[in-house]
This record gives sequence, C-alpha cells and structure tokens, in this order.
Amino acid sequence: MVTAQGTDYLNISWKLPGGRADHYVVNISNEAHIDLYSNTTAVPTALFTDLNPGRLFFITVTAVAGSFTNTSNQSSFATEPTPPGSLVITQTTHSLHLKWATPALMEGAPHISYNITYQPQGGAVQHTSTLSNTTELSPLLSGAPYNITVETVGPLNLRSTAVNRSAFTLPHPVLNLTASPKSTTSIQVRWSTPLEAKLYYEYFVETNSAGALFNTTVSNNSADVTDLQPGTGYHINVTTKAAEGMPEPVGGLTVGDVNTTSIRLTWIRPNDHKPSYSYLVIALRDALAVQNESTGTENYTFFHLTSGELYTFDVFTVVEGVKSAKESTQSYTKPEAVSGITATGSTTNMSVSWTSAVGQVLSYTVLLYRDGQLVANSTELSNATMNTLFTDLAPGALYDAVVVTKSGPFESGRSSVRNATFPNPPGTIRVESQTVNSISFTWASPKDMNHQQYNFSVSSVHGSSETVNNSFLLNDLPSGRPHDVSVVTVGVWNYRSTAVTTRQYTSECGHQDRVHTRVIAF
Repeated sequence: MVTAQGTDYLNISWKLPGGRADHYVVNISNEAHIDLYSNTTAVPTALFTDLNPGRLFFITVTAVAGSFTNTSNQSSFATEPTPPGSLVITQTTHSLHLKWATPALMEGAPHISYNITYQPQGGAVQHTSTLSNTTELSPLLSGAPYNITVETVGPLNLRSTAVNRSAFTLPHPVLNLTASPKSTTSIQVRWSTPLEAKLYYEYFVETNSAGALFNTTVSNNSADVTDLQPGTGYHINVTTKAAEGMPEPVGGLTVGDVNTTSIRLTWIRPNDHKPSYSYLVIALRDALAVQNESTGTENYTFFHLTSGELYTFDVFTVVEGVKSAKESTQSYTKPEAVSGITATGSTTNMSVSWTSAVGQVLSYTVLLYRDGQLVANSTELSNATMNTLFTDLAPGALYDAVVVTKSGPFESGRSSVRNATFPNPPGTIRVESQTVNSISFTWASPKDMNHQQYNFSVSSVHGSSETVNNSFLLNDLPSGRPHDVSVVTVGVWNYRSTAVTTRQYTSECGHQDRVHTRVIAF
C-alpha cells in the first residue's frame, strides 16, 4: 500500500503473510514495464524518489530468506500530477475561453485530463472536463463574475493542486448612444442601459481629437464631455464596464532574442498586478496587426515573422476585458542571407552577382578580400541591387567576395564566393638564337603580376608544355621551314591569359631568317 506520495516520490509499505525474511528487494518499473531501479531494505517499507509527476509505476517486492526468494504480484501506483500552467482567459459576452500551459514535467504524459469547475457569484457550482489544454465555458451570463478552478487529473484519478482564477464575462454595449452640443466647449452624451445590465455596471466615456484626450467613468446613463475646442469634431466612445477600472500598463518592455523569423519580448508586471491579470501582445507591420495573442506571463515570443522587416509591438495589461494604456517598442527581424552568389572576373575587374534574400532587406554591402585583407567594398547598396563591379584589381589574383544583407542594426550571416582574375599575357616573343634544326625563344614577364603566382604554357608542333622560365628551346625541327609557337600565362586556378604567338623559320643555307610575331585572342 502507499503510505505517502507526491509529484516526484512514492513511499510504500507491505506485510509479510507469514514467516520471516532476511531482507526485501523492491523493484520499480514504468508504464512501459521498463525497470527503473531497485531498493534493498530490511524493513517492509521503501521510498522511491526522483520520479516524474503524473505517471503510473509498477512495483514488485521480493522477500529473501537465505537462498530462498518469493516475489509478489505486480502492483500499480502513481505519482501525483503537477498543476496546470499559467491560465489565460479570453472573454465574450456569454462565454469564457480557457487556455493553460502543459503542467511542469508532464509533456507527453499519458492518461492526463483536466477537471474544471466554475461558479457564478451566488450560483451553483458546475463541472466540465477535457483532454486538451483548452476549453470553453458556455452559455454564461453576460457581465457576470465567475470563480474558476482547473486541476490536472492523472493516473488512478489522482488530482493536482488547483489553479484558481476569477473572471468576468463581457457586458453588452450600451444602446441608443447620442451626443449633442451643450455649449461651445462641451458635449452631452446619453445612452440606454445595455441588455442584461447589472447594478454594478459603470460606463467609461472617452474622446480624442488631434491628440487631446478626455475620459471619465460614470454610473448613470449620461455624461458631459468638457474642455473641448469650439467648432471641432470629436469621436466619442462609451464602454460598459462590469469589473474594476483600467489596470496599470506594463513596464520595461524590451526586445530579447531576435532571429530571422522570431522576436522575444519581455516586460515587468504592473505595480497593481493581480493573479487575474493577463497581457495582450500585438505585432504590427506598417501599422497593420499581423499577430495577436494573450499570455499570463511577462514574456512572449512571436514566431513566423518576415525576415528583415520592421515590426511594432504593443503590450497591454488586461483585466476582465479592460485594457491598460499600451507600451510599445520596435525591432527588425534579422535579414536572411543572399543565395546564388557568383563572381566573374577579367584581368582587372570582377563582377559580383547574387539572388535577393528571402523576406525584406534594407541594403546590401559587398566586401572584397585578397589574402585575407579587405581591398575594396561597396556599401549601402539599395535592396533592388543584385550585382556590383570592382575595378582596378590585380591580374591573376585570387579574391573572396562577401555579400552581407542589412536591416536596421542587424546583419545576415555572410554569403561568400571565391574566384580569380585572369592573368595578363606574356610580353612579345623574341628569338634568342636559332640553328638549322632548333630555335630558342624568350619573352618578357606579364605586367603587374607576382612571379610566384604564375607560370607559362608553351604550344608548338611538339604539343604543349609548362615552364616557370621566360624562355623555351624548340628543337628537332626540319631546316628552312616555318614553325609556330604560342605562349600563355597560367595563373591561379589554372586560368589562362590570351596567347602571344610567333612564326619563325629555322636556318637554311643561303636564306635570311624570317620572323613574324602576332597576338591572337584566346
């Protein structure tokens, strides 16, 4: 039998039917019949701790006497469930919609339900139950207070401590609202009592124009709006109040974690905070509400936002349907990185292109690095720009181009691409010497290039070969015939320059050497 139990422990005891035992081995397993651990005890009691709440456990007791053992049948016991999480209540005139967080440490726990009781002031207690984390209480009286309790119900019908709240349903609006001038600076407002009106109802009258604000609370069916400007139009609202007055606003509203599609808000509870208070949080983009939600805690995370977009966030304290003044803040979501980045180079230029980032971007910055050093940049490019050109670069050099998206103070993860400029061609090919069956060629180094970053490829009748030298001997040639030689500079990544070519004759007795040199586009 269970002598004590809680949300994380079980204390059990048993009786030996007869005889004696040297000791007992007590084994506990979970609902899947997976053994958790065993206790060995000399007395007929055992304490199991560090258990999860609201779970079913199976226990066997093995009595040991010398070399003999006897194991009991399996018995089931359960830990108590934890209470529901923060309770948020949304009101209508004839219903209360309840929502609460999953009880602590009970995510995924089987056989869990919730028992809800609700009672109007001076009325009968009513009951309902649900398997989900939400329920709607209806039909209810309008503008009336209800006391509500929610309990978690676990295995073996064990119940948690109750979460208690009081909430009003919303009252009906006033009827037959009229307004007429009373003087040059005042307007008289009249109305009929709302449907199902209660004696404790009050009426909140407010008006504003060009920033001026007037508000008052009355208990009768008329009010004078005073201190107005002559000849000015005003919008006047009258709100039925069934509960206490406007709560204080939240304080210290700040933006916490920011991602590409989510933003977390935190704030300080108002000075007059009560357990019945909740918060309405609204996300606006371009002054239009895109998300709104109620929460009972002093933080909230908006998900599924657009990346790189500026949002305004409004937070209200809410009690019985009455909202406080709002607290607002703004923040951008982080922009996404660009995709499809490419770099195309010539000998001294490099064009960097990209596909626009998903979502919104205020501007792009493109950075160009060589050997880890920043050598050029294009900043504050408009969000319509998809390419930029870097000029006056070194030929035959390797560059890293990085594209950064920016929205407000946030930058994206950087997208990069690596490419090289083409090398310059060699200088003019000259004949160093020649014989009847060989020719020795030489040429100048390519301009503006580091000798350690290139070599040459020489093509002739014998095929192609590479060399780091500025000369080449072409031999085993027939005499007195023309021979074409082509030389290109080979840079990083095996990029090749335009070709420099020459046609040269080997020596032939009685004939003068003939040399023709030309540059052919690669």
